Amino acid sequence: MIKPMKKTLYHIYEGLAILVIVVCFWVDPRPDHTHTISLEHTLESAREDSLFVSGSNFFNQMMKELGTSDEFYERLPRFYRLLRITKSTIRVLERHKIHIEQYPKDARDPVNTYFIQEKQGYKIKQVLDAYVDSLSRKFRDFTLPKFEKLLTGNKALYQKYEWFMPKDIVRLHFGHATVAEASALLTTKQYKVFRYALSIIKGLRGYSDIYLDYGCGPIPVLSGVFQTNNRIEVGDTLEADLVASGQFPYSRPKREFYAEVNGKRVMHNREGRIPVEFVASGKGKQYWTGLVRYCDKGTEYTKTFKIPYWVE
Repeated sequence: MIKPMKKTLYHIYEGLAILVIVVCFWVDPRPDHTHTISLEHTLESAREDSLFVSGSNFFNQMMKELGTSDEFYERLPRFYRLLRITKSTIRVLERHKIHIEQYPKDARDPVNTYFIQEKQGYKIKQVLDAYVDSLSRKFRDFTLPKFEKLLTGNKALYQKYEWFMPKDIVRLHFGHATVAEASALLTTKQYKVFRYALSIIKGLRGYSDIYLDYGCGPIPVLSGVFQTNNRIEVGDTLEADLVASGQFPYSRPKREFYAEVNGKRVMHNREGRIPVEFVASGKGKQYWTGLVRYCDKGTEYTKTFKIPYWVE
C-alpha cells in the first residue's frame, strides 16, 4: 500500500508543479512602474531628436562641412539621393511612433493590435530592409562595413541553443512590449538609420572619421535609464544602467564624456552603458541620482536623473 501512495503523491506534486509553471507563463506580466518612469526620460526628447534628424537643417549644415572640391560636387547628386531615402525612412518610423504614443505608456494591448494584428510591424520591417538593401546597392562602390538588417529575429540563439525556439521577428520585438518600449525601439531604429547614413557620408567626404571636425558629435546620444529591480533588501546591491543609443561621440580629449552616480564619477563601457551599482542602506522609499554630460546635435548638455527604489 505504501508504494501506490508514494506514486499517487508523486503524480499530485507533478501535476501541481506543471500547473504552477503554466500559470507563470500564462499570466500577462504587469509593467514595472520604474521601467515606465525610466523610459519617459527617453520618450520626452525622442520625437524632437528624430524630427531634427529627418529634417533638412542637419543635412544642409553637414553638406557645408563636407567640402567644396570638384570631386565632392560630382558626388553631390548621390548625397541628395542618400538624404531622400534616409529622411523617408525616419519619417515612416516617426508616423508609427506618433500613432502608438497616443495610448498609455504602460499599455500592451494597443501594441499587439497595431503592430501584430494590423501587421504594421511587418510593414516597418519591409521599410527597414528596403533601406539597407538600397544603401548596399546604390553605394556599393564605397568601402563600407556590412549593413546588417535593422529588425532581426532570434536565429542566432536557436541555432546555438536547442531549447530556443524560432520566433516570428515582429512578435519577438512587439509581442509583449508596452507602448513606451515600442516607441523606444522605434527611436533606436531611427538612430541606427541615421548612423548608416553617416557611414555613407564618410565615403562621400573621403575622410576616415565623420567626427574629425567636430569637438562634440552631432548624434543624439542619451537614450534612458533602465533598472531591472526597484525593490531590494538592506545590504543588497542595486544594479541599473544609464543607456545610450550609440557610442559617445567625443572625438577630442578636452571634451571627455562625464557621468556621476550618487555624486561619484563613473565611466561608460563599450556598449554605451553606464553601469549603476551600489549597496542599499536604510529602509523605505529612496532615490539614486545620476548626472550625465553629453553631446546632442553638436551642443553639450547636462542631464540629471532621480530614480526611486524601495529597501525592504
